[in-house]
Amino acid sequence: MKSTLLFGLKLNLNFHCDEIIVLEQGKVVQRSTHSGGKYASLLRTEE
Repeated sequence: MKSTLLFGLKLNLNFHCDEIIVLEQGKVVQRSTHSGGKYASLLRTEE
């Protein structure tokens, strides 16, 4: 198994990731896939 940590400012470049972890003020606020939650909300604002 291989793990890679990717930090991206352009959210739409993260589509090849299996899991998304959203940090806010240094704390994990979401750990999921691309659909729903804080990540999906941020992605919509970037489009």
